[in-house]
Amino acid sequence: TRERTVLDALRSNLKAIPIPDYAFVPKASDFAGYHTIPGTRLSPWRFWRLSKENRSEAAQRLGVFISELHSYPVAKARSLGVEEGDASVTRRRMWKELFAERADEIQREVRDVFEAWIERSESIDHSYKPVLAHNDLWYKHIYHDPSIGRLTGIIDWGDIKITDPAKDFYGFWIYGESFLDEVLSHYAYCDANLKELNRLRIKGDFR
Repeated sequence: TRERTVLDALRSNLKAIPIPDYAFVPKASDFAGYHTIPGTRLSPWRFWRLSKENRSEAAQRLGVFISELHSYPVAKARSLGVEEGDASVTRRRMWKELFAERADEIQREVRDVFEAWIERSESIDHSYKPVLAHNDLWYKHIYHDPSIGRLTGIIDWGDIKITDPAKDFYGFWIYGESFLDEVLSHYAYCDANLKELNRLRIKGDFR
């Protein structure tokens, strides 16, 4: 499968957190199996049961892991058949057009939120350098083993894409803004706009 091909190519780059190692890939099926990753999904309630030290270590390793992933050459990713694109531009335009058409029908409180989002969105630079991104990095795909207090795997790479680096940080808001800040502090390519772009785009993509 394409996912296996890409992961095999990435494996030597990704040191901070393990990724699946496919052991069974039948020739005539989209199904594939990999060795069991110890631990369980790092759901929000499990996250908040971690010690402060374990949460900090998780943030550090996630920041480094995403740095390793985003450093993979885009040209090589293209040669492996990874798709490229970003639907955020289309979604932002769609929301702005919908708001313009329906503004009079929306409650004042909701209208204020939309207006603030549009105003802020139009005031910030949305340009970015495309990277190879997991593109679906949230708690269901982050594994943690409570017996050792460490992250043990990043799974489900079916949506991997050459796209906006901000997309790989969407899923950390569920753990709280301070955790996102800590992850970003360990991300090698963080700039002044990244967090704000992340905030604006998650609102635009998931409203």
